[in-house]
Parts: sequence; structure tokens; C-alpha cells
Amino acid sequence: AAVHAHPVVLFSILDHFLRRPAGASRVIGLLLGRSTSAALHVTNCIPVMHCVRGTGIDLDPDSMGKMVELMREVDSSEALVGWYSV
Repeated sequence: AAVHAHPVVLFSILDHFLRRPAGASRVIGLLLGRSTSAALHVTNCIPVMHCVRGTGIDLDPDSMGKMVELMREVDSSEALVGWYSV
């Protein structure tokens, strides 16, 4: 199966990385889109706030869920299809 990423997604991830907090070495986010039998279409992304603690990463599942819910109000056909870490 093929993967198609909308150009806005790539620029949003780049923008997220360039605007990361001082001292942060990475950014993490969720990928939204649609999956068909022929391809995965990544159409949007959401940055995820996180905190690195030793060898682990703390994520806030409540804020992630809220952001996904808000994005679904804009486009109900989008689903969580993956994540990114840069």
C-alpha cells in the first residue's frame, strides 16, 4: 500500500520542529488522515506536548484526546493514522 502525505503536513511538522522550546531535542505529534485498501492518506497533524524524564517520555493523553476531538469537529472523516517524532 502507498502512503500519501499532504504537503501541509510536512510543513507543519517542520514548523513544529523549528518552534520547539529552547533545549528540546525532539518534537512529537499525531498524524491524522484516512486509510483505504489502496493507500494511507495523511492529511493533518497535531503537535503533542511532552516531557522527557530520564529514558522515558511523559505524554498528556487528555490534551491529545481533546485535540483529536476538536480536529474531528472540523473534518469528521479524519482518523488517527500514526505519529511522528523528529
